[in-house]
Amino acid sequence: MRSVATSKVLVIVHVLTFALRISAFFQGTPRGHSFHFERRHPNRLLRLQSTSTPDDVSTVRTNNRIGLEKNVGAYLVSFPELYQIENGNAKISNTSKTMRAWKEYCLGDGGVYFDQRPKALKALNSLLSMEIANYLQRQLDGDDYENKNELTVEAAVLSTCARFEILVTVEKYSRIVEANVDDTQPELLLVDSVQQIVVNIISEQICFQRRRKRYMLQTLLPFTILDLPSRIRNNIPEPKSSKANTFLHEYSKNLFNEVLITEGVYNVSKRLCMIAAGLQDRPVFRPFSARDSHVMQQIKRTADGTLSYTTKVSETSSKSTYCKLLFDSALQSGKACRSPKALPILDELREASSGADGPEHLSRKAAKSAETLAIIPTVNNCVSKFKSIEASNSILDLREGASMLVKEAGLDFGGDECKGVRKLLHEPTMKLREGQHVDIAQVLRLVDVEVSTLLHV
Repeated sequence: MRSVATSKVLVIVHVLTFALRISAFFQGTPRGHSFHFERRHPNRLLRLQSTSTPDDVSTVRTNNRIGLEKNVGAYLVSFPELYQIENGNAKISNTSKTMRAWKEYCLGDGGVYFDQRPKALKALNSLLSMEIANYLQRQLDGDDYENKNELTVEAAVLSTCARFEILVTVEKYSRIVEANVDDTQPELLLVDSVQQIVVNIISEQICFQRRRKRYMLQTLLPFTILDLPSRIRNNIPEPKSSKANTFLHEYSKNLFNEVLITEGVYNVSKRLCMIAAGLQDRPVFRPFSARDSHVMQQIKRTADGTLSYTTKVSETSSKSTYCKLLFDSALQSGKACRSPKALPILDELREASSGADGPEHLSRKAAKSAETLAIIPTVNNCVSKFKSIEASNSILDLREGASMLVKEAGLDFGGDECKGVRKLLHEPTMKLREGQHVDIAQVLRLVDVEVSTLLHV
C-alpha cells in the first residue's frame, strides 16, 4: 500500500512539473536574448535562464521562434484589363492605357528576345518586397517596435506581352494560441492590405513619371530598349500641386477597381500553372504554338529576378523559397501540358491540327484533360510542399520538447531505450507535414509519461 501511495505522489509531481515546463516552453523569448535549459535535481524541473547575446543574431532569431507558428500567404495581383484588345475586346479603359504606357516605358513590352529589362524588373521587385513588408509590419504591430513580428516578403513581377501579374508571398510568425483562450484582437486581412499597397506603389510610380516632361515625350516614341532601373523610384515625394494630388487619388481608386487578386497557395498555383500551360484567359488550347510556349521562358526569367525583404534585419536579398516553389510548379505543369507522354490526347490533336490550331471540340477536350491530368496534380503537390514548410516550426518545437524531456531524465534520445519515445513522435510529425492540427502539449505529456515509465523500470 505504501508503494502504491508513493507512486501516486510521484505521478502528481510529474504532472505538475510538466505543466510548468510546457507553460515556460511556449512563452517565447524577448528580442536580443537566447535561453538555455538547466537541470534542477531531483524532479527534473526546468527553468529558463536569460542570457544576453547581442552578437549572435542567428541564434537570437532561431530561438525567438520557439512556440511560434509559421504562416505563409500567397497572393497574385493581376491586371486583366491591361490587354483587353488582345483578348477580343475593342475597348480599354484610360486607367489601363496609362498603366500600359508606363509598363512599356519602364519594364518593356515583355518580349522574350528583343525587349528584356531584368534590371528594371529587379528594381521593382525590390521596391515591392520592401514596401509591402514594412506596410504589413506597421499594420500588424503598430508602434510596438520592441516586440515586432518578423516578416519576410517575396515579390516577383511577371511582365509579358500579354499580361502583367505580381506574385507576393508573406511569411510571418504568430503565437500559438490555445483553444480555450479568447483572442479578441481582430485578425488582419492581409489580402486587402496586399492589394492596396501594390496598387498604391504602382500608382505612385505612374504619377511620378507623368510629371516628368521627358517621360511624356519618350512614350510617344515607337520603342525604347534601355534597361534603366533608375526609372523605378524609391521615396517618391508627395505631389506639390493639388491637381497632381487629385489625379493620384483618382487614379489609385480606379486602378484598385480593375485589379484581380488571387489568394491562397492552391488558387495562386493553379492560376500560374494555367498561365504556363497557355490556358488562362485563352479561348483555345494551343499546345503546339511556339508563340504561346514563350511564356515558359518568361516565367523562368521572372523566377530568376525574385527578391525578398525581411523586416527584422531590414535587408533585401535574392532568397526565393516560396516564389520558386510556385514558379517551379508552373513550369512543371507547362511542360506536362505540352507532352504527349503526360497527355496522350495530344497525339490525336496533332494529327487533326492544321499548324498550331486544332479542331475546337478536340482542343477543348485536350484542355480539360490537361487540367485534370497535369495541372491539378501539380497544384496539389505544390500545396503539400507549402504545408510541409509551414509545419517545420511546429515539428521543431515537438522534437525539441521531447528531446528536452529525455535529456533531463539522463537518457539518450537516439538510444534503444527511447525507441518508444520516437515512436510517439512519428504519427504527430507526419500529421504536421500534411497540414493537420496536432496538440503538441498533449503529445509531450505522453512523452513525459513514457520517460517516467522508463525511469521506474
